[in-house]
Amino acid sequence: MPTLTRRDAVRGGVLSLAALAGCATGGDSNSGAGGDQPRLDRVRVSNRVSRAVSLDLQLELDGEVVFWDDIEMPAAGEDDEVEGAEFAPPDFPRERGDWRIRTRDRDTDETYTTQFTSETTAESCLDLGINVREDGIEITYVATHDCEDVTTTQQTES
Repeated sequence: MPTLTRRDAVRGGVLSLAALAGCATGGDSNSGAGGDQPRLDRVRVSNRVSRAVSLDLQLELDGEVVFWDDIEMPAAGEDDEVEGAEFAPPDFPRERGDWRIRTRDRDTDETYTTQFTSETTAESCLDLGINVREDGIEITYVATHDCEDVTTTQQTES
């Protein structure tokens, strides 16, 4: 029987802990871990172009429209970014599910869509950024398993 080295023991312990990650928490679908589906926590909209922008923002949860807003943002200055609106629950449900994000630039009539599902961002809490750029609308996100309980909503106007 081969001798167990300290390095092998530590490696085995780390692999065991990694395999159990997330198993110690409850299955509450509103907690930071648990549930297969992602949860949307915040959406921030910004303008980085030199023209005023008018956007439609639509959020779908499991195929049902749960949020729809028209967002107006002034033109950004040189090397500047105009912060638009910020949305968080209770503007939309604090629930896990399949989320589809649609934005439409009303001036160009271009529509951008992305979807977050258990296959793409399982068990994650999502913080989205919708950025209007010269080459189109960019939808970015940060996904974390450490979900905060966000209860306030801020809307910033310039």
